[in-house]
Amino acid sequence: MDSLHLYNFDHNAADEKELGLQTGVISGRLPFILETCQRKLIVSSYPLDCLEGDATISLKKDLAYVYLLEMLCGLKSRLVAENEIVNQFKQCFNDYLSQVDKDKAVAKVLQKLLQDNKNIRNQYLRGISQKTYAALTRKILKPHLNSESTILIFGTGNLAEDLINQFKKYCRVILTGRNAEKTKKLAAKHGIETHPWRDFAGYQKYSFKINSIGTDEILFNKSYLTQWRNKHESRVFIDLSHPSPVEKIDFEHGEYHDLIDIYKSGAIEDKIKWQKINQAKEAIVELSQKRHQWFQEKRKSEKKHIKGRDENLHDSDQRKFTRKSASYAC
Repeated sequence: MDSLHLYNFDHNAADEKELGLQTGVISGRLPFILETCQRKLIVSSYPLDCLEGDATISLKKDLAYVYLLEMLCGLKSRLVAENEIVNQFKQCFNDYLSQVDKDKAVAKVLQKLLQDNKNIRNQYLRGISQKTYAALTRKILKPHLNSESTILIFGTGNLAEDLINQFKKYCRVILTGRNAEKTKKLAAKHGIETHPWRDFAGYQKYSFKINSIGTDEILFNKSYLTQWRNKHESRVFIDLSHPSPVEKIDFEHGEYHDLIDIYKSGAIEDKIKWQKINQAKEAIVELSQKRHQWFQEKRKSEKKHIKGRDENLHDSDQRKFTRKSASYAC
């Protein structure tokens, strides 16, 4: 952990090439990169000077581990103690482990991070973990639905799949996305229908829509939304993306919800729960210090083992040399 470096960026930060990351990376020691809707995070075992000026947060050693563990426990999320971050982290970590040029030192730290996250959640955050974005979306939308309702979901990522799982038992779900192959594959997996991408005229027939695609491009402009509103007496549009592709109009109460509404819906108001969250933060600091000590002792043990092995090899060579010298003397 002495060599641990963390760089945190806003979700809309430039890509790795624009940040100059490629020029700062040591061969055979690729940094770990995690991207979510809230942040882009880079972890390495050596300083990346090319990132210092652009990172919103730059930490190292224990402070970096504390930040990573708080993030993984959902304590840096708008939905406090949510679990989606763990799934995102695991997916990125598994991809990282499959890379030939991964940094083994970083991989070891991340592995312990997952273990410590489990311990903190079990000890302090049981019963506090808030519902997922998809579950909170269902909470908002369910009163408007019946078995004959149809929901159009935009997107093919993890959030889109969570939404499919939340709604396919209650009503008809249709999927549309930018990647036709991924859309087809995800729909087949869940036994749902698809709708062609960018068929905005066709989208108008659906009164209930959930968007999970974050983009700076305006996909749903005022004209589109006005036509959709006039077409349906009962209607709800839920936008879970950031940045949002929705051009806002004067929505009527209840017909449009965004991430702010989701956060409010999942807000924690229980004082006892907040006490547990604060206890978890204190425990994370203490655990990070112990983990640092664990890595230091492990490194000393490995050095001692290598030194002992080298000494044994040296003694063995000496004995062989002595025997040879004795045989020559005879």
